Amino acid sequence: VNYYKKEIEVMKRDFEKEKREMEQECQLEVSMLEDQKTDLEALYSKSQEVILGLQEQLQDMTRSPEPTQAGLPHCCAQALCNLGQRLEEEMHLRHQNQLQQIRIEFQRLSEENFFLKSDLERIQLELEAAEGRNEAQRKEIEVLKRDKEKASFELDELSTQTQKYKNELSQLSCRILQLVGDTSVHQAQKEKNHIAIQLLMERLETARCREEQQGDKIQKLEVELKHVNEECQHLQLSESELTESLEESRDQLHSVHLRLDATQSQHGQIIQHLREQMSQLQHLLSLKEEEARWQLDAQQ
Repeated sequence: VNYYKKEIEVMKRDFEKEKREMEQECQLEVSMLEDQKTDLEALYSKSQEVILGLQEQLQDMTRSPEPTQAGLPHCCAQALCNLGQRLEEEMHLRHQNQLQQIRIEFQRLSEENFFLKSDLERIQLELEAAEGRNEAQRKEIEVLKRDKEKASFELDELSTQTQKYKNELSQLSCRILQLVGDTSVHQAQKEKNHIAIQLLMERLETARCREEQQGDKIQKLEVELKHVNEECQHLQLSESELTESLEESRDQLHSVHLRLDATQSQHGQIIQHLREQMSQLQHLLSLKEEEARWQLDAQQ
């Protein structure tokens, strides 16, 4: 655009310079023709004066008493008259030729002026078209930049969401490990109680053999056995609850794993899509810049 503006300024200056030079040449030629016309008019006036003087002398001689010499002045007057007419015709012809040359030169200058104006208008139109194309390309580049920024923002949001899911997965893993530890403790307590029950059963069996002598002891052992059974039932309920909680946590962990896998897959697809878009945008930007440079080079 700046190049075309400079070219237009240079063409304007050259056009003005040529116009001034042509005007000066025309004025100079007109001045020369006017001088020639003035000289010819002066010569014509002198010729007319000479002719009038000769005609007067001829009239005087015709009125003189010497008829023998009347023919010579008449011939001289006729010759001078013919000479004046030829001078007048020649002056008129030269004047017409010079006017014709001036008209031809003026026509040529007018045509050159018209062509220069046409070239100037054409270059101005090309400049306006180039400015319009540059403005459209600038707007397209702005839109592409905004799309690129939007894609980067979405990529950052997806990264944040993925990190959040990873944190939740880590917390659930810690919770599962804790539940597994609690289950192991309850399992050990259950085994311990089971051993105690077996021992009590053995003791009960032994006590039954001595039921008659040790009734109070058997009753006491039965009460203790009842308490132990209640504790075992309580432990079994606790184990069942822990097992259900463990299963629920495992289900949640599996669900989170599935969500994480889906999110990672979606995240990978979105990242791939965004990368493809960014690659397309960069390729499109490169094409637009290359097209703009090519158009500018072509215009230059």
